[in-house]
Amino acid sequence: MSEAWSNKDTSGGYRGLSLYGVDGTHVRVPDSDENYEYFGKPGGRSGQGDSGYPQLRLVALLNLSNRLLAAARMGPFAESEQTLVKEIWSEIPNNSLTIADRGFVSYMSFLELVADKENRHFLIRLKSDSVFEVVSELPDGSVIALLHPPKYLLSKDPSLPGPIEVRVLSYQHDDGEPSRVATTLIDHVKYPAQELVDLYHERWELEVSFDELKTHMLERKESLRSKKPEGVHQEVWGQLLVYNLIRREMLLTAQAREVPPSRISFRASLLWIRDFWTTAWMISPGNVPRSLADLRDKLADLILPERRTERRYPRHVKIKMSNYPRNRGRRPPPKKRRASTPRDTSKLTRSFK
Repeated sequence: MSEAWSNKDTSGGYRGLSLYGVDGTHVRVPDSDENYEYFGKPGGRSGQGDSGYPQLRLVALLNLSNRLLAAARMGPFAESEQTLVKEIWSEIPNNSLTIADRGFVSYMSFLELVADKENRHFLIRLKSDSVFEVVSELPDGSVIALLHPPKYLLSKDPSLPGPIEVRVLSYQHDDGEPSRVATTLIDHVKYPAQELVDLYHERWELEVSFDELKTHMLERKESLRSKKPEGVHQEVWGQLLVYNLIRREMLLTAQAREVPPSRISFRASLLWIRDFWTTAWMISPGNVPRSLADLRDKLADLILPERRTERRYPRHVKIKMSNYPRNRGRRPPPKKRRASTPRDTSKLTRSFK
């Protein structure tokens, strides 16, 4: 159901393409023996596995126009975002543009994104050491380039299709460092360079969604509550489903008022919808449609002013580490899993549909 919602793009996109973003985050889970063994801990001030809680790694695909999650994968902290995202590329629809940060830069990711699909494109920020072969320069200052497969991949699989043609755009914000983005939108007339540079920063909508999940829905709790990996997966899937249900109501309200979904307050919508369903058992089945219509009328009161997109804030530390000594416990570090015998989580990391 959520796949149908997210792919029905009626409120935005870019020049005929539906707009998606992919990014990763992590979530703290209870420090039980089973969670510690399965999820593991990131490194801390004293080395590997020194943090306070085990952590789950999550990668999500978001429709940037209607703010609905289209897919998600999760796993242990040691499982990289590059590994988790492999199962997401195939769920991106045709006639789309996917925006990603430089953490997802890899030849195989690019290949999986565009292979065997119709009009499926990407816009991704390149790493400072990314290497490509310049073919020609375009009038707007961008260049046509070839991204070649690494030699180690060719040695493993000589049948790889070869270089991927991209357009590389260089830019620099005021007081910022030089940056580059690569895209398969080659036509510089149809897709102007400045539009693409501005569009890249739309991927921050996924960061906003992570904040809504972790700050507002989970209310900044120290960790989830489930003490077993199976329960943790179930709890996270439940949170993602509820998030989409809330966003769905916000989308319907926004469409009725002809405003972008980002103009409606998520925090206030969450509280109002939560209050509505705590008393929904008292509503007769025949009155549910009318009650939902009344709820959407109330949500219309939550429309915010347009965003001030010109604002810029540098990153900085918000939380100071505690000066108290760390209680490290006596638990040994988690055992390393052999690649040949991974734990079967296929039923837990299914498609977010």
